[in-house]
Amino acid sequence: MKIETSNERKVLDSLLQSNDVVMIGPVMGEILQGSRNAGEYDRLRSRLSALPFIETTRNIWSRSGEISYQLYRIGTPVALLDIVIAALALEYNQPLYTLDEHFGRIPGLELYSPSPTD
Repeated sequence: MKIETSNERKVLDSLLQSNDVVMIGPVMGEILQGSRNAGEYDRLRSRLSALPFIETTRNIWSRSGEISYQLYRIGTPVALLDIVIAALALEYNQPLYTLDEHFGRIPGLELYSPSPTD
């Protein structure tokens, strides 16, 4: 997820400080691929590795396929890795903090909305 403004950065920092963040493979990969150099990559990898981590199981892949199938059938496909992110959030009953509007098309997915004080 690209942090576009200082407000989004403040929200993410608040979530990290309150230990309300878990890391998953697709997000880790997306963050690391955006590193500007080897030093930044190493710093990010170290910080991300300190977060609780949820593995993507066979059940998650199956659920991802089901969600993707349903979205294609109604003509609103979403990229598979984003569906995997959503399936993990659904499986573990976690809200998803994102700036990407297409996550709103995924049935049952709770999107995190920061309070004005975040």
